[in-house]
Amino acid sequence: RLIGPGGFINMSQNARKAVFCGTFTSGGLDVAVENGRIRIITEGKHRKLVERVNQITFNAAVARARGRSALFVTERAVFELDDAGLVLTEIAPGVDLAADILAQAQGSLRVAPTLREMRPEFFRDEPMGLADWAPWNAEGREA
Repeated sequence: RLIGPGGFINMSQNARKAVFCGTFTSGGLDVAVENGRIRIITEGKHRKLVERVNQITFNAAVARARGRSALFVTERAVFELDDAGLVLTEIAPGVDLAADILAQAQGSLRVAPTLREMRPEFFRDEPMGLADWAPWNAEGREA
């Protein structure tokens, strides 16, 4: 059994942009996706957005100093790394900002003044139409 981050540190610290994906909490988290919205049935026991950790495998301060960017995508929110640190930029439809995000994070959390709602297509049990979505579409239609 191998223990440790492997080459993760090298990859994440040298990438121009890192995208981290995972759940906002863990340990019993149960969510439902219904009609373009997310509903948290049971909150996870373990918070992931904490003030102190035992080990750092991605150093945000170093990444910012090197001009790197990072995006943190969870089932309920999207966070971006900016010059001042982590900022909440998107929230899933059906998620309560105060109860489902702010109350589940340790310390203060910055919220972007232009907080956007995540696309409801992400929360439906049908094709999302990603082929037509602007970031991948050569025609560049609005997302």
